[in-house]
Amino acid sequence: MNKIGSVQQLILSQVEKLAQNSGYDFLFEADYGELLGQIIERDDSGSITETPFSFKLFINEEKGTGKIIPYNPKGELRHQEFNIQNPQTIIALLTFIQTHL
Repeated sequence: MNKIGSVQQLILSQVEKLAQNSGYDFLFEADYGELLGQIIERDDSGSITETPFSFKLFINEEKGTGKIIPYNPKGELRHQEFNIQNPQTIIALLTFIQTHL
């Protein structure tokens, strides 16, 4: 399993907060050079009932830049890029995710 970098950790923690605030769970797996994230809904028994949003996350930790390739149940959505030096891009990314929940 790959080590999670600080930019990646920031993005993942914020996505997790968005998911929890909307009543969803957040899962991710970092392996083989890419990170896959899923925002899921569970029923009372804990089984996954829906995946309203998922994404692949690519980050250049040295530059503080990255992008996500987002998906909803209908398919792939417009790619979103961000730069940690420009907080507006992080806000735009999180707002984009929130609108798809």
